[in-house]
Amino acid sequence: RKAAERSLREQLARKLASLPEPKNEFEIVVPEQTAVLDTPVARDAGTSATIEDQADVERRMEQLRVREMEDELRRRSQSVQRNLPRPTRLGGSDIVAAGDEHVARLIGDEMRRMILHDARKHPVAGVPVLRAPSGTHIDSLEHIPDERLLQARDLILAETEASDASMEISEDTWRLAEESETWLGPSLRFQPTSSVTPVQFIAKYRMELDARRELMAQEAGRATKVEKKLSVVLGGYQARGKLLSKKIAKAYGDFEQAKLDTQAFSALYASEQAAIPARIEKAQGELRVVEAMERSLQAEYRELVERRDALVSRG
Repeated sequence: RKAAERSLREQLARKLASLPEPKNEFEIVVPEQTAVLDTPVARDAGTSATIEDQADVERRMEQLRVREMEDELRRRSQSVQRNLPRPTRLGGSDIVAAGDEHVARLIGDEMRRMILHDARKHPVAGVPVLRAPSGTHIDSLEHIPDERLLQARDLILAETEASDASMEISEDTWRLAEESETWLGPSLRFQPTSSVTPVQFIAKYRMELDARRELMAQEAGRATKVEKKLSVVLGGYQARGKLLSKKIAKAYGDFEQAKLDTQAFSALYASEQAAIPARIEKAQGELRVVEAMERSLQAEYRELVERRDALVSRG
């Protein structure tokens, strides 16, 4: 067997020796850059432009996409941007109260167009898409350039700042203004409080109560689901917390008991330390009495022994 293994190793060595020797010869070919990209960067730098890295391209495209999303978000109405409640019904063109009837109608028409546009382009989840009343035609919302929107916002801010600076409105004025107008939910409009009938008040409060009851039911169902999920996720932590609470309570009880024992034994030690000198003095006095008694008895014993010896010697 060893001879066979030796023969195989020799055959393998001969085959490896017959292989050609390796050659470490390589040729590196670099393509010549014959073309120069005609770009503003290359012209400004005065050098040949290089091909942009794919990561830079993706980063630039991502920044462009984010910028477009931000611009598109700024073009939306404030109710959509802030996720504010939106009407579920569309009232008439007189939904805005103003002194001039023509101005109020124009503002009301524009508001209806904005409400319908928001309902179509950005619908609320779980709510049917708002549609125009049957038999009425509402034009689509006109596209307004961003520059004009910014100019309009600046004009409104300038006018409101000027009005705020020119007059001071107290809290009583706001309270009187809020009390003078009442929002009627069924008709989706503000109405002077003095002209609201008891029936309208009842309908208003009934609608608000139903809305709050519905909201309470939704929140209760949501809270129940969240509580179940939390119980599943945090069940182990709750059990561990209860166990640790019991251990902490037991450790605290043991600590309090040890504290009481320490105080008791400390008081006992202090009292013992105070009583030790008196006890020593008492014991020393008793010792002196015993020693005196012992000396007296020893003397008496010696005397008796001497008398016995004398009597024995006489007899």
